[in-house]
Amino acid sequence: MKSLANVWQGIYLLLIINLFLSGAHAYYYWPNLDLFMHTAGGFLLAAWGWQACGLRNYPWQIASLTMIGISLSVGWAYEVLEFMGDAFYGAGSKSLVPLQVGLGDTLLDFACDLLGAVVAFIFYSTRIASPYESPLK
Repeated sequence: MKSLANVWQGIYLLLIINLFLSGAHAYYYWPNLDLFMHTAGGFLLAAWGWQACGLRNYPWQIASLTMIGISLSVGWAYEVLEFMGDAFYGAGSKSLVPLQVGLGDTLLDFACDLLGAVVAFIFYSTRIASPYESPLK
């Protein structure tokens, strides 16, 4: 259970870093930083999926689908929030950087979420035999 808390701490830390970077307009100066944040978020959310499957003692096939599903679902929700921020609050027209640049940016963000999930799956599946055993002890 402690390892699951460690994963949540990583997710919270990434959210705090994201809020700080957004407030400091870091995405204006380093546009590719968004890709790193999506990849790191995909990795951490997939790690949480691996830990959640380990608590239920699911096989690795179910764990892999859960990891990818959680990562892409949260990535989708984040993209919807970015779109709503631009559409309803005019963030794109009043700020330095629009949240939603276009469809290409959204698809690239999804690809980075998927990349993070796949890297997490490879990391966890090569380090431990089943999702029940946690490497974050």
